[in-house]
Amino acid sequence: MGVRLRYEIALALVVKIALVVAIKLVFFNDAPGKDEVAARITERIAGTHSIAPAAQVPSLVKDREQP
Repeated sequence: MGVRLRYEIALALVVKIALVVAIKLVFFNDAPGKDEVAARITERIAGTHSIAPAAQVPSLVKDREQP
């Protein structure tokens, strides 16, 4: 029973490590440079950043025709 438990634990660790590495490569591979981050912070503090217009949310109730 001890050998099988060790095998299952080792397999679980290998799978978890593989998932962590895959997540890192997919989501954190394109980190912005320090200059870009500094420029964004400066824009945010100075208030010179442009605000994107809010997306229009379609009405949940369809427009009813007036009789």
